[in-house]
Amino acid sequence: MAIDYARLEAESSRLQDIADTAALAGASRGRLAATPNDEVLGAARDMAGAMAVRGLKPTTDVAVGSRAPTRVTVSLATSLPLTFGGLFDREQSMVRRSATAVAEQRKPICLLALDPSAPGTLKMQGSPRLTAPGCSVQINSDSRAAVMIDGSASIRSEETAVVGSPGVPARRVTPAPKYNQPAVADPIAPTITWPALAACGNIATVTGRGAASLQPGVYCGGLTFGSGTNVTLSPGLYVIQTGSLHLESNARVHGSGGVTFILLDPLGAVDMQGSADLDLRAQSSGPWQGIIIAVKPQPTRVASTLQGGNGMRLEGSIYAPTQLLRMLGSNDLGGSPGRRAFVVGAFEMQGSGELALAPDPRLAVLQD
Repeated sequence: MAIDYARLEAESSRLQDIADTAALAGASRGRLAATPNDEVLGAARDMAGAMAVRGLKPTTDVAVGSRAPTRVTVSLATSLPLTFGGLFDREQSMVRRSATAVAEQRKPICLLALDPSAPGTLKMQGSPRLTAPGCSVQINSDSRAAVMIDGSASIRSEETAVVGSPGVPARRVTPAPKYNQPAVADPIAPTITWPALAACGNIATVTGRGAASLQPGVYCGGLTFGSGTNVTLSPGLYVIQTGSLHLESNARVHGSGGVTFILLDPLGAVDMQGSADLDLRAQSSGPWQGIIIAVKPQPTRVASTLQGGNGMRLEGSIYAPTQLLRMLGSNDLGGSPGRRAFVVGAFEMQGSGELALAPDPRLAVLQD
């Protein structure tokens, strides 16, 4: 009896570990308010199945509460043979264990500035407006001047979370920033593989005036859309292996079928001049889905600039984890953004433009 009891206790402890971990896995998936219940159930069941090793194959029952916050209950049961139970007409014993985890639902982050220490990691001057309904702004810098808001600039989001302590007053941020918050890891880096160096199919490409079309491929020496040109981009990946991406004044560039620009140069940047017209939609499938512009991490701080009037429409996200992304002038990315998130090293707005952000499920990051 002592031998059987010790074995039952050991297997019961294992079963409890599985229930605890599976419930936490489901609750973690349920922290996004928009996550369907079947995904929460699947995450819990998958974890329970993955942990059921060494012959322990419990039956699993997972329940998700119908009210917020998400409550995930995992109940496990298994029948274990008894070594000496036959002496007492009891050859098996049923072991049952359960666990419940509650997910504190948080809004996804749609502007993430990753620089861990720089002042002005989020900087706004003039009268620009940043709106992020349904999502949050996360600043990883621990500087006391991580957020700098001057003039009549304003931010309105679900939450602005800052790793650093309060220092420089951040006025016109609604709601008021939360300081001393935990940093958030780059959510995209683990999910992508940067293209390997390849033969260049296009060298120092410059489009002239008039209508033109461009195909996906590898570009070396930069890609420039010249003033007065009207370019239609075919769907696919535009890999700028060396050089930068330039849009001269009055250039018109359209790619609504699913386009991603990938910059690999250690000094590569995006330079969009005033009055340029950029209309892009990200790919809806594949490893680069949801991303319009991606800049490979660089050894030194490089700035990309989006400058102009109302001629910019981007449905997708910008990923430049070590760069300073600057929006200047009256550049307007407002209206209905669809899916649009920025994951950058630092972010700056100057002038009188408007930026509206919205969560992209693939890029959504949850605060710890």
